Amino acid sequence: AQVKDAAGNANVVVGRWTAGAYTVGNPVFNPTGAQSLHYYAAAPASFTAPAAGRIDYEILAATQPTYESGYGAAGLFDADLSIDFATRKAAIAGTIRMPEQGGPISYAFTTPGGAATPSETLTLGTLSQLSIIAAMTGEGRGCGGSCSLRFEGGFGGSSPETLGFVYYSLGTGVDPIMGAVAFTGDYVAPQNPLPDPNHGYVAGLPGSGIRHMLSGVRVTGSSNGQLFSQVRNGTATI
Repeated sequence: AQVKDAAGNANVVVGRWTAGAYTVGNPVFNPTGAQSLHYYAAAPASFTAPAAGRIDYEILAATQPTYESGYGAAGLFDADLSIDFATRKAAIAGTIRMPEQGGPISYAFTTPGGAATPSETLTLGTLSQLSIIAAMTGEGRGCGGSCSLRFEGGFGGSSPETLGFVYYSLGTGVDPIMGAVAFTGDYVAPQNPLPDPNHGYVAGLPGSGIRHMLSGVRVTGSSNGQLFSQVRNGTATI
């Protein structure tokens, strides 16, 4: 037995088993050629899904995709993923490149709007059971023009910043492409309006050094925290 493409972190790992013999339930699987059992394994998801915010993920680790039949050699996978926790929607887009008899074939997949526009509804009640379906196009063994790519997976660890999936292509008469991928990203919480403090400091005013803001100060600013003005007792001092 061999394990290939094993990679990840303490929250999620992916890999694929090839060669040897494996018992999956009752049947025994004896892979031939490039046939593989792709997997992801995740630590328990020990957090509550955020009610707002967004994560734009990049690949942490991915197995080389293979055909279900074991045809040819393993391929390449690339993708971007985003999740909008306020709308409970996800987006994914990418490519799979597979070696075939006439040369490499590229398959493109995407949810509506691409990776930048979360549009696929997620059920986040069970963090270890996520499903995303993307439309896939390409002309080859893995798709005859128009197919779909189904991702099944879940989060791992103490935050929503790491998750993993296995995926496989679906379509009439296709030789399904399958693989595993782990994503990671930084959670960006929604930006709240600036507070209404009663004291503080402001620095950076030309020729004034650091200026103390006493009780009664009003602070206004943009949503990204840039200070526009300091108003004390109704009089602008900046």
